[in-house]
Amino acid sequence: MAEQNVISVSCASDHNYLCGLWITLHSICKHCAAGYTLRLHVLDCGLTKDDVQRLKALETIFTHCKVEICFHIVSLDRFKDCPTWRGGHAPYARLLLQDVLSEEDFTIYTDVDTLWLRDISELWSMRSQDYFLWAVRDGSELQGLSSGKACAERFNPKGFNVNPRDYYCSGLLMMNLKRLRENDFTTQVAQTLKDIVSDVVFPDQDLYNVLINGKDVCYVDFRWGEFAVVYGRRGGLEKPVVIHYAKSAPWKFKICFVTALWWKYLHHEAGYDVFGSEAKMWRKRARMRFFSYALRRSWVVRMFFRLLNRRSAKKYEIYLFPDKFPIPAEEISASAEK
Repeated sequence: MAEQNVISVSCASDHNYLCGLWITLHSICKHCAAGYTLRLHVLDCGLTKDDVQRLKALETIFTHCKVEICFHIVSLDRFKDCPTWRGGHAPYARLLLQDVLSEEDFTIYTDVDTLWLRDISELWSMRSQDYFLWAVRDGSELQGLSSGKACAERFNPKGFNVNPRDYYCSGLLMMNLKRLRENDFTTQVAQTLKDIVSDVVFPDQDLYNVLINGKDVCYVDFRWGEFAVVYGRRGGLEKPVVIHYAKSAPWKFKICFVTALWWKYLHHEAGYDVFGSEAKMWRKRARMRFFSYALRRSWVVRMFFRLLNRRSAKKYEIYLFPDKFPIPAEEISASAEK
């Protein structure tokens, strides 16, 4: 039985994504309502001992809520023959959460490329026994892509039932672990992987959409997982909840408004202690990002780009000033149908 006022949060990371893990967990703790206990479960896919010790600082930084951080070393040997994602198998770790967190009934899983700007307890309050998952529909259709359509084309001929319009992103999921255990989800994953492993593109995301869909999923507002690359394209984002930097990691050099938010949070809120000997490098990097962003926002540079190439200038301004570029009518109607 879940404890009252305890919120279970889980994520997976190795040392290479320490910066994202730090910002994700720190921003969750900062915006959590007072009086809650945040139980942070980190699936350790290759963190160092120093990483673990520095991350434990989260337990003492915040006073408005209690923070408990637990590390779980997860073996991914069973997925060694599966397609990798960016060189590793870490995304598969969340498929084992119902076993790793055997004492938890629910958990909120988040990727480590997210920035939280609102209270996580709002999402936690939606949990019930009616659904297996609470998820956000994938936003790739606003990029001219359709991950849902591609997934349906790959797996529906094999006897699965994937609705392209209901394809969801696994980067943010609230999971009913109790029901997943009762339905032996781990065994389903193992059996299904044998049949579709050669067709998997997005490792765990495709599996979740194939095995859990339809009435078993509660779709929450897109503000709980708005893609950074389409920020502002769906309107009404004056107060976003979670920005998901899918395919646009802010620690890679890309100058846009939502990337600047991530670096601003690191510089002014999260700090650099977690990086140890590399702290000076990250501080220098943050200052460079701020300078570059301020320079690109300057009137002189904007006019230069506009004269040089009107098309690229227009695309650039969509990111800087999304309110000036409302979502097209056809995209609004598509979202309404969902």
